[in-house]
Amino acid sequence: FETGGVDILSTSATFRKGAREQHRLRLAQFPKREVATHLVALVAARAPVAAVLAAHPASREEAAGTDADADADADDATPPSTMPATMNNNALLTLDALAGCGVVLPAEIRASLDVSLALKASELGVREFFLWGRVRTQSGTDYYVARAENGKRVDHDGVVVANVGAKFYYSQDGMEWLDLVPPEEDVTMEKAAELKCWLTGDPAHVFTVYEEQPIPEPPTPPPEPELAEGEEPPPPPEPEDPPEPLPPLEFAVTELQLLLSMATRIDDECVIAPVGMHITDANGHIVYNPLFHMKYPEQLASYAKTAVGGSKTTLKEEPNGTWGVTYDTFKRLAVVRSFAWPGYFAYYSDVSNTTGGIYFGDGRKNEDVAFTV
Repeated sequence: FETGGVDILSTSATFRKGAREQHRLRLAQFPKREVATHLVALVAARAPVAAVLAAHPASREEAAGTDADADADADDATPPSTMPATMNNNALLTLDALAGCGVVLPAEIRASLDVSLALKASELGVREFFLWGRVRTQSGTDYYVARAENGKRVDHDGVVVANVGAKFYYSQDGMEWLDLVPPEEDVTMEKAAELKCWLTGDPAHVFTVYEEQPIPEPPTPPPEPELAEGEEPPPPPEPEDPPEPLPPLEFAVTELQLLLSMATRIDDECVIAPVGMHITDANGHIVYNPLFHMKYPEQLASYAKTAVGGSKTTLKEEPNGTWGVTYDTFKRLAVVRSFAWPGYFAYYSDVSNTTGGIYFGDGRKNEDVAFTV
């Protein structure tokens, strides 16, 4: 309505719009401890989503770039920074959700991880640096394994590949993270996969893998000579001793190479995500589906493997007895576990619509899973 020739509704809307814009421009002047307070103020003023996101420090840094930089970033192969990883790999959420499965860390380790993971991610310049798991050792000095990721994409052949920067790291104190460098020869990883022993807890330890060489074949006997009529055949040659077996081949595998082999195999066979949680954008990057919500979290058919280069089959299509799922109707929490790799757990919370996965085990595969069904 109008009063005295002035449109009050229009004037009020203009005032609110200007106030919100003023809040956004002044946000950069506040220290970090007050950012959350002013974000709440923006939301309370019913600011649009774009204004709230613009007030975020990370978004403010992106907005500081020029239009030319934005065009260059659009053509770059690196996916957008808002793309999450395969699962919601928040260490605290995952540890809290899976605490009933034995996924528990000491308080000092949790405090160290809360700081070191963020610092390492900033140092490496990767999108995410998350706690992958904990591998037990004979000595009790366990390995904490983390993984750096820059997202995934679908190539022209329709195969899921990881972007540059995906790598495993390890730590024994939760603070200092060191690279797990792949060996130069692929045969070393193949021999590491043959080891069925525990890790010792000493990164300098070296395992020896023996490979039996095939027994050399005996020499071929010479052909019998043609005999003339009436000529007697020559006496048969004396039998030769069988060839001695060759000594076995020895392959040296370091403990860190064995740790990397364990982490790689578990990651390839166990990393899962709810079906429909991710979609592919126009650039071929795998991004989070903002409209995702799981309908049947208590069913194995609702989860699928998301390994790089792997198939998109659901867990229900896996061999019987390989996977199991439990659903707590009170907490509305689904927990998926692998019986082939004991120690791998994943969860889905129907309350917060979050997911996560982690591995807590000795790194050995259960080869007798078929007999436990």
